[in-house]
Amino acid sequence: MPRMNLNETMNRLLLLIRAGYPVIYIVSLEESRVLDYLGKIVRIIKKENPQKNLLKWYGNEGFHIYKNLAQQAQDCEWVNVEGLSNPDGWQRATGNGNPIDDLEVYKRALNTNNPDLADSVAVFFDMHQLIRQFGPLVRPIRNAADMLRKYYDSNRQTHYYKTIVIVSPTSEVSSELEKDLIKIDFPLPEEDELKMTLNKMIANGHLHYETNASSEVKVRLCERIAGAGRGLTLEDYKLGLNGFAVRENVLKEQHIKDMLDLKAKAINNEALQYTPHVDINLGGLAEVKDWIRIRREAVASSSIREKYHLNSPKGALLCGVSGGGKSQLAKLIAKEFSLALLRLDVGALFGQYVGESEEKTRKALQLAEVLAPVVLWIDELDKAFVSVGGGGDSGVSARVFGYFLTWLAEKQDSIFVVATANDFRKLFVNFPEFARKGRFNEIFWIGLPTDESRREIFKIYLKPLYDSGYLSISDDQLNGILSKFEAPVKFDSEYKLDRLCQLLGNTRTSTNMTGAEIENAVEESLYEAYRLSIEEGSGLTPRLIFDTVKKVKDRALYKVGGTAEVEKNNMETVALNNHWLFAK
Repeated sequence: MPRMNLNETMNRLLLLIRAGYPVIYIVSLEESRVLDYLGKIVRIIKKENPQKNLLKWYGNEGFHIYKNLAQQAQDCEWVNVEGLSNPDGWQRATGNGNPIDDLEVYKRALNTNNPDLADSVAVFFDMHQLIRQFGPLVRPIRNAADMLRKYYDSNRQTHYYKTIVIVSPTSEVSSELEKDLIKIDFPLPEEDELKMTLNKMIANGHLHYETNASSEVKVRLCERIAGAGRGLTLEDYKLGLNGFAVRENVLKEQHIKDMLDLKAKAINNEALQYTPHVDINLGGLAEVKDWIRIRREAVASSSIREKYHLNSPKGALLCGVSGGGKSQLAKLIAKEFSLALLRLDVGALFGQYVGESEEKTRKALQLAEVLAPVVLWIDELDKAFVSVGGGGDSGVSARVFGYFLTWLAEKQDSIFVVATANDFRKLFVNFPEFARKGRFNEIFWIGLPTDESRREIFKIYLKPLYDSGYLSISDDQLNGILSKFEAPVKFDSEYKLDRLCQLLGNTRTSTNMTGAEIENAVEESLYEAYRLSIEEGSGLTPRLIFDTVKKVKDRALYKVGGTAEVEKNNMETVALNNHWLFAK
């Protein structure tokens, strides 16, 4: 299952063609780029057989042949092999544009009656709709595959053989063809190809570095712009560079962010939401933050991993109370790692047609690998796969979940997976292997925040109000709140905002409140202050915030003795027995 890189893919294609595989099915949206790389393969094959030709076929156009394709030795990386450099190199060959007729012409072509087709790699476009289940080309393709196998066997010594390559945006084909063709996922451009594209634009004078930039700065900037372009098709990446050239042709650090922003808009996958930059503050949860901090450099730096013999961190599973900050923590991890955040919407993976869900899952996870290094966030995993094991959807959920489990264990790229779950019990009962080491580095139980954590959370939401002057705090106001406490409170700070947050975070004020409920209490205070300012001319005060927090606490989900608290305690016991790390 591990994704093949470009060189591995090209070496495999070359081997398959040389070994006589009759039909190769390439899944890619980049028709021109795939055709260019197949031209590179034909150049290499021409070293052993100078008569080898490259053909392309489009519906209603028939065959075209690329003339004067020179041979080339494979003495460099595939990205450096010359492809189809002359756009005018194509000439009309034969065929009437009807796929059934032209397949018949191709499979019967011999050197005596049609030398252009007799020893060739023929690339077919516009065929994928015709070879799905019950498609009209299923039988013709099977017949052609059978004849091409025989043709290869009879011409093995002379290296004469024909290969059908079908390029398609989808991997879906009729089950009848599974044994007659082999599928290859063609990878999106990697950093070397993107750097080469950028350097060509610089060499042609379309883009420039700043005049005083050192060689080291130039190399690093080129690498970072190319790295930011990973996950884009080559044409989308070129369009981004063209935009740089039109607006301001001097390359700067800003162009890295521009390319990331372009990628966020260009990613065409409904199951993935790409956020290039995450900015968030989160109170409490020190145990998780410390765990993250130790792994920050190892996630994105292969040199750090190599130096200290570290494996690339795989991810973390966050289980715990609703509103405890699990989703926010996923965002914080992306911020701490200085990586983009990729949110996987599991619900969008499921389709109405047979095989559609598995196909969407495969594409989404492959795109995640292309975008690496990245933080992949799967929110509320327990709800996403709620029907796993139930059989109500003919096993689709189980197959998708199984694919995801295998991918978690085998993925090799720098993808840090953060999965969150509220009630994990049903999921773990059906799939206990999900919690084993190897899929995640650690499982955390995210409990209700402590007094200190609540104090930090209150400060995050109140500090902007205090700094702007909208919230003023006096000693008299603090003393008025203190009078509500039966036992004295010893302040540990002279700073008035800290003192207010200490009172708000106190057990007697906000015990069992989640971070989400604290945020809600502050928001309720602001609306109440807005009402009072209109009706009475007063505004936001510490006492108003304090009273609102007390009201919200009385309606808290996990209030003492409530049903939710009992369920939380039961799950917390399971987490404790399994020796998960606790964070509050």
